[in-house]
Amino acid sequence: MKLRTVLHTLLRTLIACFVIACAMPALAQNLAFEGFSQLRYTYSDKEDDGDFDTRRVRLGWTGKVNDAGTSARLMVDVGKLLSGGEDDSVDLVYAWVAHPISDEWRVQFGYGLLQFGIDVPYSSAARIPFERSRAVSAFFPGVFTLGLQVGYQPADSPIRLDLQLTDGMDAWHSPARFDDAESLLARARYLFGEGNEIGVSYVTSDVDLRPAALPAQDGGGESFSPDVWGLYLLWNEAIEGVGDLRLQAEYFDGDWYDHKAYRMQDADGWYGLIELTPTGSDLTPFYRYDAFSYDAVSPAQSGSASSDYSRHTLGVAWEPLESNRFTLQIEDIDDRGVDDSTLGLQWQVSYR
Repeated sequence: MKLRTVLHTLLRTLIACFVIACAMPALAQNLAFEGFSQLRYTYSDKEDDGDFDTRRVRLGWTGKVNDAGTSARLMVDVGKLLSGGEDDSVDLVYAWVAHPISDEWRVQFGYGLLQFGIDVPYSSAARIPFERSRAVSAFFPGVFTLGLQVGYQPADSPIRLDLQLTDGMDAWHSPARFDDAESLLARARYLFGEGNEIGVSYVTSDVDLRPAALPAQDGGGESFSPDVWGLYLLWNEAIEGVGDLRLQAEYFDGDWYDHKAYRMQDADGWYGLIELTPTGSDLTPFYRYDAFSYDAVSPAQSGSASSDYSRHTLGVAWEPLESNRFTLQIEDIDDRGVDDSTLGLQWQVSYR
């Protein structure tokens, strides 16, 4: 039996148990409602057009379900349903249960974010730039996954270790193209100071393609096994008389599966993000630079004479209320020799 079949059977059982638990007053009173919505307008200079988008509308429940410390989380995204487009599906975001088996060990099973680095598992509600870096979207075609996670937090130690066995990235399960996938991920973090950390991550995967989805060309394969590693730094500093400074940077290197050439390419990417919230202000100016490049075999296979991507993102977030945040950002993009500039405005409302 395939790993994905086993995991999905367990996931359906988990969701059924969660729904039953919500119907039991003794358990439901410990679950808190949560969610957020993002309404966005984006104008592209290249397209000479702008568009409104209900980017995310996520609703769910989370909390402890017993006195032993077992916690659970269930969340769905109804953004597509409310947007009025052809795709009116409701997407699962989180469906997991976690339990501390000791003071140092914690296990979690279900559907949730990959625990690679910091940009991948960072919440879209907390992140100020609209989307994750290009390196993340390239190396991780879908940041959600189904599987088992084990966490180790030694007492009185700044070391944190995470291990995940999953069914790969969620975008690797298109029925028309992919047959099966598995991933094994490891992450080590070192915490220091007030909210600072450095970490290293590694993930190896095995993905099977459906033969019927492959083009008739040389060099393609019916399976691929990409390996990716990363290194990140998160630094928070309260500067007296200035404000709260936040620095975040991450580097990625490994195998990127080129869906145009149907082969793996050597690739790397990185980003650097700086945010500053002045003392007593509701405004947070920010700047991010991110880049991604790969070793294209030929311009015909890459679709361009260049394989480099770079982007400057400059903006400001305004949070007049704890539950409301308005973000204005501009982007200057060089996508393999094709330039574009975008202007975006997003209104985020958090529910709790």
